[in-house]
Amino acid sequence: MLSAGFWILTLAAIAGVALAGLHLRATAPEQRPPWLAGAAHGLAGAAGVAALLYALATRAPNPAQAANGTGQFGWIAGALLGAALLAGLAVPLLRARHTGAVIAVHGALAVAGYVILLAFISPG
Repeated sequence: MLSAGFWILTLAAIAGVALAGLHLRATAPEQRPPWLAGAAHGLAGAAGVAALLYALATRAPNPAQAANGTGQFGWIAGALLGAALLAGLAVPLLRARHTGAVIAVHGALAVAGYVILLAFISPG
C-alpha cells in the first residue's frame, strides 16, 4: 500500500506541475486551467495521502529506519501532504483573491512532503 500511495502521489505531483505551469502562463482568468483538471489533481492527491496514511498505520516499524533516523519520516510526509491538501482546497474557495499565494504555499508543502516521502521509502 505504501508503494501505491507513493505512485498515486507521483501522478498527482506531475499533474500539479502541469497545472502550475498553465496557471502561470495564463494572462487572463479565462486562460487558467479548467476546474475539472484541478479537481482531478485534488482527488488524486487525496487518494495518495489516504493510501499513505493507511499504509503507515498498518505496517510494522522498520528497524533499519529507526537506526538511521528516518523512522518517523513517513508521518512527517503525511502531515505535510495533508497540509498541502488543505491548502489546495482553499484555492477554489478563494476564487480570484490571492490564489497565487495559496498555490505557492500548496506547492511548497507538497514538494517538502514528497521529498521527505522519497527519503522515507528509499532503501538504505
